[in-house]
Amino acid sequence: MRSGSSDSPVLIVGGGIVGLSCALFLAHRGVPCVLVERHEGTSTYPRFRGINVRTMELYRSVEPALERDLLAIAEREDESGQLGKGQTLTDPDLVWINTASGAVPQHLSPTSMCVADQDRVEPIVRRHAERLGAQLRFHTELIAFEDRLDDVVARLRDRRTGEESSVRASFMIAADGAGSPVRQQLAITTHGPGHLAHRMALYFRADLSAVTPGRKVFAAFLDSVGGHLVRRDADKGMWQLSAPFDPESGERVEDFTPARCLEIIRTGVGQADLDAEIVGVLPWEIAARVADRYRSGRVFLAGDAAHVNGPWGGLGANTGVQDVHNLAWKLAAVHHGQAADTLLDTYDAERRPAADLVVGYAFRSMLHDVSPEAPLPPGPEIEFPEVVLGYCYRSPAVSGRPAGKVEPLVPSLPDPAPVENPLWPSGRPGTRAPHVLLEQAGQPVSTIDLTGYGFTLLAAPRAAWAGAAVAIAEDLSLPVTLHRIGPGLDLEDPDGVWAQAFGLTPTGASLLRPDGFIAWTSPSAENDPLTGFRTALTGLLGRTPQEHR
Repeated sequence: MRSGSSDSPVLIVGGGIVGLSCALFLAHRGVPCVLVERHEGTSTYPRFRGINVRTMELYRSVEPALERDLLAIAEREDESGQLGKGQTLTDPDLVWINTASGAVPQHLSPTSMCVADQDRVEPIVRRHAERLGAQLRFHTELIAFEDRLDDVVARLRDRRTGEESSVRASFMIAADGAGSPVRQQLAITTHGPGHLAHRMALYFRADLSAVTPGRKVFAAFLDSVGGHLVRRDADKGMWQLSAPFDPESGERVEDFTPARCLEIIRTGVGQADLDAEIVGVLPWEIAARVADRYRSGRVFLAGDAAHVNGPWGGLGANTGVQDVHNLAWKLAAVHHGQAADTLLDTYDAERRPAADLVVGYAFRSMLHDVSPEAPLPPGPEIEFPEVVLGYCYRSPAVSGRPAGKVEPLVPSLPDPAPVENPLWPSGRPGTRAPHVLLEQAGQPVSTIDLTGYGFTLLAAPRAAWAGAAVAIAEDLSLPVTLHRIGPGLDLEDPDGVWAQAFGLTPTGASLLRPDGFIAWTSPSAENDPLTGFRTALTGLLGRTPQEHR
């Protein structure tokens, strides 16, 4: 049965956390979008656990209510528990390792990590996306698409009625998972170590408080079953045990009957009569791979469709959300006529190296945990805070210069530098703007919170930046918000550290992109700030200085 057709600037394929976040970010920027998801609703399984501080900054930039809603479901830090390793959970020789109170130092961000499972996070993101105007179609699958010169035409099917329809979109975003049929149709290859192992996630409900008296357990690797036990929803007594699964030898999902799952759980816990309720089973793959390109014509890959890495560090879903935030502000700039289509090419130039960094970090962390004495493969020696907050962008959307033509962002690292230490921010183009607490009308405000929609110019008081910002914003029909920082101005710097954190003199300025990354800086006032500022903005947007709306 066929129905009608419709138009939308953006079609999103996949309604997991990445697709939902993409719809949220686009709707926030006034870009109409349609999301299609083959399942009838959001995830019913916990899957990922934890939204890191960088992702929380992005959600916070949409509206404070979203951040509040997410933190309201977060597990308290004093409940985060401990990590264990041994034969079973009741093993008297079980080794306990205290978890750090936040792997990223709290003073680096105005927000904090949200420890919550995917099945609790997705409904919140969905609700805010719909409230902002995103059109979400669940129980709807993509059955075919054609990437044409000027648009993408997709055929859809309602899985309840069988009715077919079509959507014509200017762009399509594939957030359709690790197996990504869209990526396969586009014949986009991948690189990296590839497939590593299969696992079966056994979700169950049980009271394990008597098993480890006096301890709050977060996770444990149990040698008896060769898998990790992870606490999920503490209020409901939910747990997940990841057991080996070998489909290559003919093993099937159906082979994990309730009786077999209960036996595996009892073996891992070390309690033969444990009372446990099997809630569900879900196969998943441990892999390390990155797509060789993130764009093909008018189609973009995001999330697991673009990169897959193991659970070490909890970086997979977070990296995907950061993908679509990067893409959303660029699509919005093109949609609103503020930027040329070439700006969209910087999505691949920026996010693919970031994924290589994340996947490599997770792979090395896995090898270290499994075989601590074994030599690690070549790769940059980086710490977790650097992966979360210190990754660097090198593209024409930074300083308006071609990729590879800017100075090394971190002189101590190879060019181009993959990261910088967020504890010692440089303020250089291509890095995340550092978190500095300022004051506005006597109230604290973070430099992170000064971005989120358009471009932002932070300027020292002793320079004529105000005229440049106003003139160029009007000339380019581009939202540019100016904040002058100094005594008696709209923003004050009580600790006197903001200019140093951004690498500026008392007459300098820093231009921040909508995603909070530094696009351009002038360490000190130029003779003609209007010309330098205009050149930077028009260059990074892919426009010539003569182009006006």
